[in-house]
Amino acid sequence: MTGILARGARAVAAAVTAAVAFASPASAQSIVASSFDQMKLIARLGDTLTVADHSGQHVTGRLADLSSSSVVLLVNGTRREIDQRDVSTIRQRRFGSPRTGATIGLAIGMALGVLGELEVQSECPDCRGLVAAGAVVYGGLGAGIGAGVAALTTHEALIYSRAPESARVTVRPFATPARRGVAVSVGF
Repeated sequence: MTGILARGARAVAAAVTAAVAFASPASAQSIVASSFDQMKLIARLGDTLTVADHSGQHVTGRLADLSSSSVVLLVNGTRREIDQRDVSTIRQRRFGSPRTGATIGLAIGMALGVLGELEVQSECPDCRGLVAAGAVVYGGLGAGIGAGVAALTTHEALIYSRAPESARVTVRPFATPARRGVAVSVGF
């Protein structure tokens, strides 16, 4: 690698790393409700939800109704009502953010464009304007591809988690002819 190409590669690597690092946190943040009343602000009728109960069973369906005490899902055309006391977590199917995808694609495309054009410039010293043109063209292509890929990508985001119940601790003294002590039990 020539000196110009090596410096350009380091600069491009830093730009891609910064774009990926700063583009992800905004989309990764999500609000997790601890009550069904709070969940009304997050989920909409028709959203695809996956409800998990305390035993680990999962039910996936479209949200048909949501009250403060139960959630109703349409599962294969059948309404299924699940009481809030039976729900451990609820996840919502979401699409990726085209904005984040475009940002990451732009950075990667620009990086490839700059690297390619720096290589051309090392062969052709009179072709100085090609670096900026390569960054713009390949950056635009990368942004379009990144936005498209993100829009087609789905993931499940946690939107409800049952508030943890406090533990119960019971302490009882006991005495037998052979032993004396304290019995401690913990319940969740």
